[in-house]
Amino acid sequence: MANTILVGIDASTESAAAADWALAEAKSLKWSVMFVHAVSPVDVADPEVEARYFRAAFSEAERTFGPLLEDAESRGVPAESRVVAGRAKDVLIRLSSRAGLVVVGRRHRTGYASRFGSVSAALAAHSSCWTAVIPERWKRDQPALDGVRAPGTARFFGHVIVGAEEGPEAANLLAVAAELAQRHGAPLTAVTVSPDGAARDGAAWLPELLHRINEKHPQLQCASVTLTGNPAGEVTEAASGARLLVIGSRGLSGLPGIVRGSVSQAVLESTSSPVLVIPSRPLKPERE
Repeated sequence: MANTILVGIDASTESAAAADWALAEAKSLKWSVMFVHAVSPVDVADPEVEARYFRAAFSEAERTFGPLLEDAESRGVPAESRVVAGRAKDVLIRLSSRAGLVVVGRRHRTGYASRFGSVSAALAAHSSCWTAVIPERWKRDQPALDGVRAPGTARFFGHVIVGAEEGPEAANLLAVAAELAQRHGAPLTAVTVSPDGAARDGAAWLPELLHRINEKHPQLQCASVTLTGNPAGEVTEAASGARLLVIGSRGLSGLPGIVRGSVSQAVLESTSSPVLVIPSRPLKPERE
């Protein structure tokens, strides 16, 4: 299943956006898609009531899959569906060990609910493969890449953006982002952030890495920019109107994992563009 995109599905609009993005990516990669719906357990004492609940939930999930499977067939993308009992984040994390990419939608939430228990944050921290998080309004708000920009839109319109910091993960993040940009015919921009304004002239470690990218992808338009300010805010602003934002699971914060208050989670919760999270830790081998 390594060449499979796992898509978390429910009846929500953000789930529909995730499915649309995943099918487009699968077609580009010539991969297959597996739609997965998780049915959460219920705390009831009566086994008969519990059984009726699961039968109804499984039946409703199967109906949700119908239009998605038809869409996949119309695009020529091999697809299947599964209904699994369990909490969504637990189910998707477990199945991610057998996929190349897991895709979920994200609705705009604020406060306590946005910081704790988020499926997207849990996957970004613990998935065994890459994770793509698609904002609920992405399809509606994303401008056409060949369209005319309205006044005030971001300068990285249509780019693949990679949020990078100096460290052992930087080369891999840039390589992944470059492959994606090359495949989609988009410019690549590496964004670093200097909170104190000390690196206004750019990150000294980036030119050598970009040189390697240019050698491998001589036709790719790539550049770097160092911004000054709050890392999460600056990266989110830079990614506005971007085709894709690529970050590591350590994000730009220097902190391991997705943790409370980290830059990675702040970006995941606020960006208006799709975000691809590349694990900084070694990936687990596929289980049979």
